[in-house]
Amino acid sequence: MKLLRIAQVAELTGLSKTTIYHYMSTGNFPQCIKVGLRASRWLESDVAVWIEAKRRERLKLNIYNLETSYQVINEIFN
Repeated sequence: MKLLRIAQVAELTGLSKTTIYHYMSTGNFPQCIKVGLRASRWLESDVAVWIEAKRRERLKLNIYNLETSYQVINEIFN
């Protein structure tokens, strides 16, 4: 079990620190673990699962867009 600092989480996700905390507050990002009064850490595995879920969402959206484009093309040319 590896714990990540906010800077590491930001680097892995490509998100700013502010966005990470905002996503956490809306339930759209894994919650941190408090390890002190001002120190927070994230489980590396939780962040990895979140990244994979986002990747899968993007792939589903791309497939949907392709199917929609195909339908439009068929309507135009058929």
